[in-house]
Amino acid sequence: MLEFKVPLQQARALRSMDQEKLCNLPLHAFAAAEATEQVDLFFNDVGASVIDEEAFLKVLGCVSGLLTKEFERLRGILMSCNFPVSELVVKRMQERFGSGRAVSNVRLSLLTQLIVPKRPRIPEENAGWGWEEWVNWVSDEYTPYRYWQQASGHYDADLESAVGRFTDWYLSAYESIHASVERSNVHSLSALTCQILQDELSIIFVVDCLPKMFVDQFSQAFMTAGFHPHDSRLVGTLLPSHTEVCKPRLISGDWDAKATAYEKAIQRRGEQSWPGKDVRYFGGDLNGLRNSARPIKPAVLVLNYLLGDETLHANVVQDGSTYEEELHRIYARLADAAREVFDRSAIDAERFGIYILTDHGATRILAEETATLDGAVVKKLFPTEKHRFAAIEDSEGDAIPDKLWDFGYRFKPPFEQSDLTYFIPRGHNTIRAGIPKGYVHGGATPEEVIVPVMTWRPVSVPWKAPSVRFAGLTIDGASGRPVFYVKRMITLTLEIQNQNAKPIDVARIDILEPHADVRRATAARLAPGQTSIVELECSFDASALKADELAVQITFTIDGARQFTDCRAAVLFKSAMTGGFSLRDL
Repeated sequence: MLEFKVPLQQARALRSMDQEKLCNLPLHAFAAAEATEQVDLFFNDVGASVIDEEAFLKVLGCVSGLLTKEFERLRGILMSCNFPVSELVVKRMQERFGSGRAVSNVRLSLLTQLIVPKRPRIPEENAGWGWEEWVNWVSDEYTPYRYWQQASGHYDADLESAVGRFTDWYLSAYESIHASVERSNVHSLSALTCQILQDELSIIFVVDCLPKMFVDQFSQAFMTAGFHPHDSRLVGTLLPSHTEVCKPRLISGDWDAKATAYEKAIQRRGEQSWPGKDVRYFGGDLNGLRNSARPIKPAVLVLNYLLGDETLHANVVQDGSTYEEELHRIYARLADAAREVFDRSAIDAERFGIYILTDHGATRILAEETATLDGAVVKKLFPTEKHRFAAIEDSEGDAIPDKLWDFGYRFKPPFEQSDLTYFIPRGHNTIRAGIPKGYVHGGATPEEVIVPVMTWRPVSVPWKAPSVRFAGLTIDGASGRPVFYVKRMITLTLEIQNQNAKPIDVARIDILEPHADVRRATAARLAPGQTSIVELECSFDASALKADELAVQITFTIDGARQFTDCRAAVLFKSAMTGGFSLRDL
């Protein structure tokens, strides 16, 4: 792009050198600056013309994979929504930049969020969904799509209406949700009491602001440190979804708890729920936990960690980073500290438990989702951009503009005596002027009020493989074996039963033998004890005539861990020209 930067004789000399050795040399700062200038010139010329996958892959073939600038310009093209991003494009990008040092592994993995996920179902206004339906929708459908929305800036008006209906439901079901030990975040520690009592050493991490969409970063950090998931579930937070409201009640289990008494609250809980255990509260001092003395009797160590909340409120993108990278570093420090405590304790792995709780989630608002009201009263009610709710003295309620309530709800906490009424926005409505720089909370969107509770241990769970059998088979009368015809599209049906106490997700089905062309495979999510049917459309080639066994591999995930199981059967493969075959079967 810039002529005569390298004289011809020097170019020939460079080309005669070992290319692999050249690629391993670090770039001189001056050379990097000139290379960046050429990269910008190149992308300024071709960027607008990249309107399909084929053109993108051609441009990808032109870059070195050694410069951050190349990655950012290519990622900008993918975010432009000129064409749908496929798994192939993401894989090629990761391969091109994976061998260099310019782009972190975390940032490379984040390319997957640009792949457009399946759009969530839009529930009817009177669908009558309850806790199970809404939570499954949030976990399986909404969260992946919302994650992609935030990355791409894509606004979906119909989905926003569904989020508003979720808020309507959460407010109407609030009392029943928080009266349940299994569903309310207030009772999370109470629900873990039996597990903690059986531990010789427990670590409780109260991670301030852990949205469901960042659980993958958290899990990766803990798995890297050698821990395994043993349990996870989703619970509902209090309203407003704000630290000063949620965390004191989460730690104490007391509806009248105040934000200033965390240490006393955890000591009191220890006396009541974990008698005889050495209960230590470290506040936010991670080094204090890391360097703590080895307990001489069964103990519970509690850390109140704030860095996640602070990071999500910051504008890390402006500083050249990503939320995922920053959170991964934070979570990795937590996992490393837990590992040090475990290694020093020298206790049995099954008697060491790590419990992850959070006070609330968070949401990132899109430009089209903002709504602004002017006035001195409104500015007073929303003094900071990171909170979406307002706390209003009952005596001042009449002075609040009527227009404010059109965007949300008057919410009075039902389980406590208070002279405050809260404004809770409906859906992603945001009253404060401008778009918040980072993540916000205080509202009742799914990503703010449906949060995880997790249990980790240094030993893996012996999950049971699901029971699998072939269903709907045609039996050959002579041999008594199931019969399949080659060179013919068939639907292979499998019946799968989940024998675990946790749900499993059937992610992939592969035919191990004989060779087959697979056109389509269905996925399934199985609740504990549930039986479901999955189907595979495939065609066996002529080589199957020499085979006498059909082997299928099922890939499934349970509690974030990927597992495999096989299903095999002795079968008979025949040619489609064999007698008795009807053209109606084609």
